[in-house]
Amino acid sequence: MRSLDDDLSKYYESHKEGVDLAGFIVGAIPAGMGAVKVYNYGMKALKSAAVGEIGSNMSAATGLLRGKQAQLLSAAESEMQASGAAFNLLNRKFVAAAALGAGEAAIEGFVAEAGVQLALNASPILSKQDAGDIAKNMWTATWLGGAVGGVLGTAIDAYRLTKNLGKGDIKTLSARRQA
Repeated sequence: MRSLDDDLSKYYESHKEGVDLAGFIVGAIPAGMGAVKVYNYGMKALKSAAVGEIGSNMSAATGLLRGKQAQLLSAAESEMQASGAAFNLLNRKFVAAAALGAGEAAIEGFVAEAGVQLALNASPILSKQDAGDIAKNMWTATWLGGAVGGVLGTAIDAYRLTKNLGKGDIKTLSARRQA
């Protein structure tokens, strides 16, 4: 053991796969999070176009503003309050908002994987990938992000909508979605 302690290259050679995997995991987290942060800052810049500050042409051309989901959730809550039903989450506006949320989560999964692929392309884990492997990883991150993020986002939205029913607080959920 002392010989391994004195010469770290021996330790690395003995445990190469584990050390490479640990380094990849530690490096992938900030790379993926950084990519999603850049994406979200871009979205906030596009969102500012709604009030006419910057980028209104880009916003109009791409239609990427997140305000539509918040508007749908607010309208769904209004319909639920007006209907008087005890449990009426499956109205069209709530389903449309859930689909938009899943789409946003899928995009974030794609962006996170792209950040990892770009930042860590020389790592021993990713260096042996061909174009098919990269495409498979990108596809997996996209659908997994959409599925997991969509389910979690919809569950959170459903909880908040049903919690707000009876309180007359329609603005709470849409304000959270706008942020």
